[in-house]
Amino acid sequence: MDIKWTNELFNTKDEDFYYDRKSINIKPKDLDRTIIAFANADGGTIAIGVEDNKTITRIDGHIKQVNDFRYVPINLCHPSINCRFEEIKVTDVKGKNNHVLLIHVPMSSKVHEDISGDAFCRVGDKSVRMSFTERLTLAYARGEQIYEISPVFGSSIDDIDKNLVKEYMKRIWYNMSFEDYVSENDFVVNKRGELSVKAILLFGKNPQKFFGRARIKWCSYECY
Repeated sequence: MDIKWTNELFNTKDEDFYYDRKSINIKPKDLDRTIIAFANADGGTIAIGVEDNKTITRIDGHIKQVNDFRYVPINLCHPSINCRFEEIKVTDVKGKNNHVLLIHVPMSSKVHEDISGDAFCRVGDKSVRMSFTERLTLAYARGEQIYEISPVFGSSIDDIDKNLVKEYMKRIWYNMSFEDYVSENDFVVNKRGELSVKAILLFGKNPQKFFGRARIKWCSYECY
């Protein structure tokens, strides 16, 4: 259900997982953090023109700042975020007719970062910088990155058992070369020559060198 944004709501609403407020004086490069955090979480709304003490100040007359804010999701977020902008009629702290700018940020199917390469996520009422592990976990959860073909840091083609691969090729009647099989099955996944997770787990000489907690689970099914 849509929220009915009113003076009373702006004056009383606390910041939370889905809502943040910013002064008209915030710099565009500081606004991108909150937009990214909402997009990397479950979405949310930012109210521009509402101070930390919940009083409403003016955005009318600040045409350049408002225009700059509209470009933040496009120019300062990577990849860009398709936000919706809305201006709400209000009465400001001086009793004059004015507006609050709402930036409605959707939950995204991607992981977003700023121009410095930092990603943020909403935690409670804060926009928190994400660690590498948190970013990777979010990418997997949103289908942006497939775990099986992710690179294994520090690995190389020498870390797989070529004889084991060739034996498997025989069993599946694969008649092409070892190099063709490696190429077709995403064994090497970047320019550094690092191997994919699946290559190490299936054919690695010592998988636990890279995955210390890796275990094999064997399931047996009885067919009727």
